[in-house]
Amino acid sequence: MNLKTQLENVKKEVERIEKLIQEENKPKVGDWCKFWDNGKSNVCIGKLRLILKTAGYKYQTSNSTFKNCKKITNPELIKLLENESK
Repeated sequence: MNLKTQLENVKKEVERIEKLIQEENKPKVGDWCKFWDNGKSNVCIGKLRLILKTAGYKYQTSNSTFKNCKKITNPELIKLLENESK
């Protein structure tokens, strides 16, 4: 196998791994997430309860709906949040 073929194979593998990481970090119902509307100056933390199939406000917590959502991935923070919600 020549060097160019090896490089192409490595690039394909990097792309495959990046897609897996993106999918893993995609918010799913039940995940702890940060929620906000416009700008991140007012952020809410809560569990994602529902993903709406509408434009605009599409991420719902237990009592609010938001435009944006990012999954929290820090295991220590998730453990603290789980303990606080009990």
